[in-house]
Amino acid sequence: MSLFPKQRKLHSSRRAFTLIELMIVVFIVLLLAAISLPTVRNLLKDGRSAHQARQVVTILREARSRAIATKSEVGVLFDRLGTTNDFLRSTSLQMRMSNSVPPYAGESAAARAVLFHDPPANTGNAQVATLTATGPTNAAFFTAADCPLLYLSAVNGAGANQPIGVFDRLELQGGRSVVMIRMLAVAAADSMGMGDGTKVIFDPRERLFDSQSSAASTTLPTVAFPGSIQQRSSSTAVRFKIHRKPNVSMVGGLTLLKGMAIDLNYSGIGPAGVQLSQFVIAPGATPTTDVNCGGVAIVFAPDGSVAYMNYGVNVAGAVVNSVEHPPSNIYLCLGRLDGIRPDSLYDTTNKPPANIMNLESSWIVINPFTGRIQASPSASVDASTLAGGGLGALSSAVLQSRALAFQSDKLSKY
Repeated sequence: MSLFPKQRKLHSSRRAFTLIELMIVVFIVLLLAAISLPTVRNLLKDGRSAHQARQVVTILREARSRAIATKSEVGVLFDRLGTTNDFLRSTSLQMRMSNSVPPYAGESAAARAVLFHDPPANTGNAQVATLTATGPTNAAFFTAADCPLLYLSAVNGAGANQPIGVFDRLELQGGRSVVMIRMLAVAAADSMGMGDGTKVIFDPRERLFDSQSSAASTTLPTVAFPGSIQQRSSSTAVRFKIHRKPNVSMVGGLTLLKGMAIDLNYSGIGPAGVQLSQFVIAPGATPTTDVNCGGVAIVFAPDGSVAYMNYGVNVAGAVVNSVEHPPSNIYLCLGRLDGIRPDSLYDTTNKPPANIMNLESSWIVINPFTGRIQASPSASVDASTLAGGGLGALSSAVLQSRALAFQSDKLSKY
């Protein structure tokens, strides 16, 4: 007879889970995980996309606020990833801030701009042929003695990274501004007795394309806005200011989250605009052609509106920079990096699909008149309307995808 019968009974009553019971528990856990994980994954994806959109909008709003606070122009630059193939030309992963520099008014109290009409046939020549030609005022001469920085910039080449260059704005006496489209260093022998200096070509009717890459683009356009041409008497000398382009800052930018990108294939101005797409800028380029389509700069004015945009355009088959006063909203497509499909713009067979076909994509919308910036969801695109292909189908696709952005819908969780 044992001396510890109760204790032996207690030990015999203990038992573990059987293998069958453990398998049932594991099965239940796996079943619950299979049901809940897709939902959790979608929530995480939505949160990531919304967070990225919020960051992009924040940087743009910061630039606008800085422009208002400093009473100067501040911009945001979207760099393309590269030039050597169609994927790199379509992609932007980085936003950089740019800060304004003080306007240039010469380096002596006597600095003046001598305004005159330069005949179209002479605008590409480094000379002042006449100061008495009749026609719209489209040129100005600045002496090197009073404006040495401008002269050195012209000598070194307007296409280089100079302190003053094409697309800077020349403010004439009275507050009117025109865009400088050409700078030429003129020797004293070719300046009608005014000495060494710089001839600046501009368009009084605000043609904003770079004329240096195409002789045909130096002629004045036939359509003018606001419709008036400023014309002064011969050799009028006036005070001036040159408002220089903002310089890119080394701080204050944003690198997009891993796997996210600005898809420039679908970005542009207006309800169906795709002006920033490589297919508009370089329509004849093959997927492996090395073409520099240029970055995209959005510059805010001191009143908070968009002062201008700078991006590449196609002029007579060549890609040149342009300055544009946006006539409508600016739309930037924010999507996935692996959803950038220049080879198949409307692809739905892969995961993820092309960004225009993916409802997880969003639109960054900028109103150029008020400076209002927001992120809007992407609407569905009817694939049956894209059968024709080409730029017409691309415009139709973005028009449908921007439907919610037109209604000022905001991105959920934004």
